[in-house]
Amino acid sequence: VKLGAIAQAVANVALARQLGVDLRGIVLNCPQPLTAQEIDQWAPASLIMNLAQTPVLGTLPYLPNPESTEALALAAADLEIEALTPTLNLTPAKSR
Repeated sequence: VKLGAIAQAVANVALARQLGVDLRGIVLNCPQPLTAQEIDQWAPASLIMNLAQTPVLGTLPYLPNPESTEALALAAADLEIEALTPTLNLTPAKSR
């Protein structure tokens, strides 16, 4: 989340729509160690959602070791990815 993130997110959503991208949501990321309160002050998710008319699925926090798959998995677990798959049937098929 950086200064200008709001305008950049809204502009990118507009471009995606113009190009016909089926955009289901936005994931914000934080490239520096900030508290949740600081992140919300820099780029309020509710404001981005209202301006872009697209859900914010969450924010990936600053990760001191972004190459760590465990840290990435933990961070991604907090994302609301259900918004990406509303039309998919994710129920396992019954065996015949």
